[in-house]
Amino acid sequence: KGGMRMKLTIKDYSQLLRERGIGRGHPVQVFIASEAIRLMWKYTPKKSKVMAGSAKVASGGTEIHQYTPYAQIQYKNTHFRHRGIETHHWFEAMKRNGGTEKILRAACKKAGAR
Repeated sequence: KGGMRMKLTIKDYSQLLRERGIGRGHPVQVFIASEAIRLMWKYTPKKSKVMAGSAKVASGGTEIHQYTPYAQIQYKNTHFRHRGIETHHWFEAMKRNGGTEKILRAACKKAGAR
């Protein structure tokens, strides 16, 4: 009766994520893990630099692994004395000190968000 109909088509959620490079193993996800490693470097104990340098992107960018015999002890033990801003729980320290926001902004830019 004189009305007009319009059809709205929306891409599937998973397709949208793939197009933006988001998801396990995709470029933006790997970038997020790489940025976390870069930003947590200054909080990671570096007496020998072996542990800080051992951080690697794993599981398609959904995990960060540090393979040294003493990484878990250094990470969890709050009684070790560290220098400067180096600390235990360095991943959480990085996030608390602006890392989460920096990673989010950079990931949005990499994914093409405006």
